[in-house]
Amino acid sequence: MARPRFFSIVLLVSISLAHATMAQGILADDPVPVRLIVVSDDNYPPYIFRNRDGKLQGIVVDQWTLWSKRTGIPVDLQGMEWSKALRAMREGRADVLDTAFRTAERETWLAFSRPWAQIKVPVFFHKSISGIATQQDLVGFPVAAKDGDACVGVLQSLGVENIRLYPSYEAIVVAAAAGIESLFCIDEPPALYLMFKDGIAQDFRSALNLYTGYFHRATALNNTALLKLVEQGFALISADENATIDTRWFGLTLRRGVDQGLLIFLAIIACIALFAAANLAFMAIVLRKRVDSRTRELAQKIAQLQASEARLSAIVNVIPDLLFIFDANVRFSDFFVSTTARPLMPPEYFIGKTSFEVFGDNAVHEATRSAIHDALAGKGMQIREFWLPAGQDRIWSENRFIRLGDDRVLCLAMNRTEQKLAEEMIRASLAEKEALLKEIHHRVKNNLQIISSLLSWQAEKARDQVERDLFAESQGRIRSMSQVHELLYRSENLGAISVREYVHDLAVDLAASWSPSPGRVRLLIDSDEGQRDVELDQAVPLGLILNELISNAYKYAFPNGRTGSITVSIHTNEDDWTELRVNDDGVGLADGVDPIRTGGMGYSIVTALTEQIHAEISVSSKQGVGVCVTLRIPLRRMVADQP
Repeated sequence: MARPRFFSIVLLVSISLAHATMAQGILADDPVPVRLIVVSDDNYPPYIFRNRDGKLQGIVVDQWTLWSKRTGIPVDLQGMEWSKALRAMREGRADVLDTAFRTAERETWLAFSRPWAQIKVPVFFHKSISGIATQQDLVGFPVAAKDGDACVGVLQSLGVENIRLYPSYEAIVVAAAAGIESLFCIDEPPALYLMFKDGIAQDFRSALNLYTGYFHRATALNNTALLKLVEQGFALISADENATIDTRWFGLTLRRGVDQGLLIFLAIIACIALFAAANLAFMAIVLRKRVDSRTRELAQKIAQLQASEARLSAIVNVIPDLLFIFDANVRFSDFFVSTTARPLMPPEYFIGKTSFEVFGDNAVHEATRSAIHDALAGKGMQIREFWLPAGQDRIWSENRFIRLGDDRVLCLAMNRTEQKLAEEMIRASLAEKEALLKEIHHRVKNNLQIISSLLSWQAEKARDQVERDLFAESQGRIRSMSQVHELLYRSENLGAISVREYVHDLAVDLAASWSPSPGRVRLLIDSDEGQRDVELDQAVPLGLILNELISNAYKYAFPNGRTGSITVSIHTNEDDWTELRVNDDGVGLADGVDPIRTGGMGYSIVTALTEQIHAEISVSSKQGVGVCVTLRIPLRRMVADQP
């Protein structure tokens, strides 16, 4: 017996040395403290609480004991009232705070480890009370809570003003058993333990989970080296060892024993079943084949489901954005954060709050509320964009809301600040360029008017009517071009002008210049409503053509004081061509005369410009009846009206 015992001792010593060597290797980068003072609540079963002798026990005690063995660093675990533990940590009388929830206030003076346990925080109320189904239903009730507990801040944010503070969870349960408290907030694990222990579990109900928190270990904010040491030490504890500790304190599901007489009865039934199965072998074989087929189908569906879950998990992890779930009361109820997301604040801070309570912006809250309302009403995905405060700065957030069920909405929150700022810069640059282009058109128009004025002044010095007519023709051509730039200057669309407005203004202007005397030659204009716009590269040639045709009509159609009319019409035909027609009822052309081939400079200009805009021209006339010039412009060369 001595030799096996000796070898066992040697094996244990070797294992201990191996763990100590591994711990020293991991912790060699930072100075190792001589002793670690850890504080925590002493009334939080089954995680940490006192036995009848007043000695601390529970999951936390076993974990730190194993941590000390793995690292070789002594640990002084001190249990006390939670408010005193917080005070000891804040005053520097402790190195580590365990079983702490992470809150915004604590983040200002504590550095937190990764979460190591998930804890539900329900609200319990006496069975005589009804009507508490949501967080807002707590407003107006007195609620008991532990002094220094994270739930105190959550209750205050909900508008609960009457919060009665107790030094421990056990004190709250004792007060509830005595009938002093009817509604209280306690973390679920110690609540169940203490309520069953005091025999009041059947007298209280819980229909509301206030929020879900996570246990962290924390050090002073400026002592991240110690936090690293703590986490490295716990990394030396295996998953099986942690499972053993949990099983010790949470226990296993009990299995009921089987009655011996029942076994005999079942054996008899089995024999009868086997005898019957012999007579139904064929049916059993068929049934087995069906079961095997269904089993394979089920296995395939399970594999597909697992693959789908893996894909969804991978998608969530690569999305650099935040996913939140809202309830019907516009409160954050859950969240999903990928490894690449960078939230403005810990996502746990949002839980149980509205967007107004988080950001303090009523416009953001109203946009969120309307999106959730519309999504729950079945109106499909809702998109809302707004500015969110981010410290001294702000971010442009694009939020997409989609219904998850009857009372839940999923929200994908995306940071679009860079795109928003880029759009604003482009918009400002575009406005600046549009203003510059308008100024260019205005100056071109002014310059053309100056040229027209110079020609008018020069015409006054002409030697005869022929020279004055030449100057007038040149002025008309310049005015037709100037009119284009005038319309572009006034137009919202800097690339095109209204054909209807352009033809009307130019015809009226030419009539004022060429009409020999008021009322002798009337000008009639006929055009469709809603005519399309014409681009700049066609507007100038079209104006010059119209100038030549109207000028010719005034000069040659009504000689010797003859009266009559000139009609200018523009219409869009069913064959998708825009038709411009200048028609007079003057003396007309001599029979056999074709002005397109034999005309002077005016018709030469008209022919050249017609080819330039890919149009078709035709002239019809009878002596004594008048002349009709028709210009057909392909609609594909015209642009649609701008909104």
